[in-house]
Amino acid sequence: MKQMLGKLIFGKRKIQRKMFEKEFNMWPDDYTNMDFTKDRLGKIKIYLKESLEHEDLETIDDVTWNDLNMDDMYFKLNHTRSFVGEQVLYKELATISSNPFVSEEHIAYLLANSEKRIDLEQAIYSIGKQKDDYYLPIIINDASALRIGVGWIYNILQQLLFVLLFVALVSQNRLFIMATIGIGVINLTISMYLKNKYQDMLFSIGSIKQMTSLVKLISNDKELSSVFLTDKLDSVIKTAEKISKYISNFQIRRKYYMIGDSGGLILDYIMGITLYDIVSYNRVIKLMESRRNDFLTLYKLIGQLDVEIAVASYRHRINNWCIPEFDSDIITVSELVHPAVNKCISNSIEIENGIMLTGANASGKSTFMKAIAVNAIISQTLNTASANRFVIPYNLMIMSSMSLRDDIETGESYYLREINQLKKMIESINETKPTLILIDEILKGTNSIERVAASYGVLEYLYHKNAFVVVATHDISLVELVKDRYKCYYFGSEIIDGEIKLDYKLHQGINSTSNAIKLLEITGFPQEIITLSMEQIKHMAV
Repeated sequence: MKQMLGKLIFGKRKIQRKMFEKEFNMWPDDYTNMDFTKDRLGKIKIYLKESLEHEDLETIDDVTWNDLNMDDMYFKLNHTRSFVGEQVLYKELATISSNPFVSEEHIAYLLANSEKRIDLEQAIYSIGKQKDDYYLPIIINDASALRIGVGWIYNILQQLLFVLLFVALVSQNRLFIMATIGIGVINLTISMYLKNKYQDMLFSIGSIKQMTSLVKLISNDKELSSVFLTDKLDSVIKTAEKISKYISNFQIRRKYYMIGDSGGLILDYIMGITLYDIVSYNRVIKLMESRRNDFLTLYKLIGQLDVEIAVASYRHRINNWCIPEFDSDIITVSELVHPAVNKCISNSIEIENGIMLTGANASGKSTFMKAIAVNAIISQTLNTASANRFVIPYNLMIMSSMSLRDDIETGESYYLREINQLKKMIESINETKPTLILIDEILKGTNSIERVAASYGVLEYLYHKNAFVVVATHDISLVELVKDRYKCYYFGSEIIDGEIKLDYKLHQGINSTSNAIKLLEITGFPQEIITLSMEQIKHMAV
């Protein structure tokens, strides 16, 4: 029987290893249920929210995050195998850090040692992504607030049950038997009430056992420990092992739940009658309260390792990438592409102060702007850029105003939302941290005369500040006003045989041609509209 069980486990692990090897070369959306991942995004953000409450962090503002479609970029990078890795990856992408989160030594090792990497992936995979696990950061940071009150009463009830049970078994006295049953019912009622209130927390603690097993795997392997472990983790491992003893029962039932076995329900009743879960939970909370820093260290270690495997997989999948360079006074990019755009055309540029981008609709202006910003975020977080060379200043802030809409719920107009975002940009600029500012069609929510005048004022002001300003516009009159300060580039287009041809390449200069009316004609608008439009242009040009 043991040999058969051993063969089954070995066979399962072998299949699992092949799966990891295959998926390492795949994009996450090719092997995961993306709808399921998107549904749990709120829980993934819990670690970020907890970190913001307890750490002094700067984050990318919501407008910029949404402009750059960073949730989609997160899904593209999310090759993580555990809830810890998912949460840590999201938090690191959303925060502005002075140093990349990942270690090049670690990533190089993971890429060069596939068997060891798969060993680690299997251990991380066992931690899992169960829905209750995502609450663990709340427990680590606010353990004292989550302790079940009057714990001494539950200790007395638990001890009283065992005493009465012993006496009842020895004496066979009906009175003691009834008293034992009575206490058991009371305990079960209390346990069911409290578990209903604390169940999410109870089962999220269970994942610490798998996290401890992963760290022990690393510490017991001389090669892995020399690469991934530090001396600081000795006390962390000891603390985690103590908790593992208390929560082993949680893990047994968790497995029952996952396979739908009735054994979990029977164990639930036994644990309820003995108040085992409630008493153990309070002991764990007390230990976590006293050793909070140890658990935060453990959490970050697991998350970092999971993220580094994801980065190794990402680099392995893409054709062109580089390790970015920091501490420069200018932005320099060579053969840059957007990491989430298939078959993206590469472009190169140097940005010293500000640039103006012109070009036809859909010619690539917005994609190029986003490519710079997204790569800047991933560079500062994951030390990876989708380019042949990517050089940015140290500790670069990123802010944008590109895809704003009227807010129906608040009644705030597009124009009001845009000027509020521009004000935030201006207020964020300081002399110690440079800011990358991206604006698509500046102040387009107002009339043309005031728009050009106000836009000129904003751009002239920003030019003299510690900022790199990238502006896309169709308004040539605005470009003419600022072209002596802002370098001008354009994305070209041609109409050939009734079709618009776009090369998506960046050219120096100004593109004063427009394809708006021609696009109406190509897409089949009535000829009367085209004729009226062309006549109006002639009148306006006079």
